[in-house]
Parts: sequence; C-alpha cells; structure tokens
Amino acid sequence: MYLIGSFVAQDITDKDVLADLDFFPFPAIAVEGTDAIEAPIDGFVLSKKGGSNKAAKDMLAFFGSGAGQDAYAAKDSSNLQTAKDANTSSFSALNKKGAEAIANAKYISQFFDRDALPSMANNVMIPALQGFLKDGTIDTRNLEAQAKTLYAAAQ
Repeated sequence: MYLIGSFVAQDITDKDVLADLDFFPFPAIAVEGTDAIEAPIDGFVLSKKGGSNKAAKDMLAFFGSGAGQDAYAAKDSSNLQTAKDANTSSFSALNKKGAEAIANAKYISQFFDRDALPSMANNVMIPALQGFLKDGTIDTRNLEAQAKTLYAAAQ
C-alpha cells in the first residue's frame, strides 16, 4: 500500500495494474478531521500582463467548461472533471470513488491550507484568491508583506 494522489494513474499503462488501484479515506486515527478530505486543486491561470489577450481568456473559459474538461480527461483521465456539464459517465472506478469521497466531505482542504499558518491561509490567502477570481487582480506585494509579518511572529 502506498499513500499517493490519483495523478499516479497518469504514468500507468498496464491495465491490470491500473485496475488494481483503489481510493479510500485514510483510516481514522482520531475523531477530529474525519469529515474532511485533502483534495488538491489544479488550475489554469492567466498573467495580468496577458489579460487583454482574448484568445487566452477564451481558452481559459473553455478549460472551465464541461466540454473543455471532457477534452482534457480524454488525454488524462486521472483528473476529475468538476464542471456541472461535464460528462462523468466514463469515470473509472478510481475516479468514482474519489468523486464520491470529495462530494461527501464536509470540509475540503488543499495543500496550502495544510502547510501554511492558519492565519496566512485563512486571513490572507483565501481572501486574496477570492478577490483574484472576482476581479482578476492580486496584490503580490501585500501578500509577501503579510507573509513576512506572520511567519516572523510565529518563530
């Protein structure tokens, strides 16, 4: 047994080995956290300098659509399509188990949530990412200054 992400399926070409992969929640050690799952979030972004590039914006919009995610999954089925209009009928057993675990989790964390100071993740990064999604801007100097302050205080 080996604890690793479903991305490992990208490199497995033997169908028997691929069929032997499984997905299950990490065994509970304590009651706290059993209603949460670690679900890394990958995405495509566009630099602020490229913001006036209509083709780039159109490409990102396509990647966020069901058709775009289906096209990506046709080449790399280790990732889960998340768009509401994506075709999940071809999900493997591994995909289905992963999607079910994510759908049933009360809380979802991602690597930054796990690895950063809670004050940095919750009070700085989450609002910064939400702002970026809302208006496409992010103040990296402010993020860096807050990180320096928070991590210096934590030492």
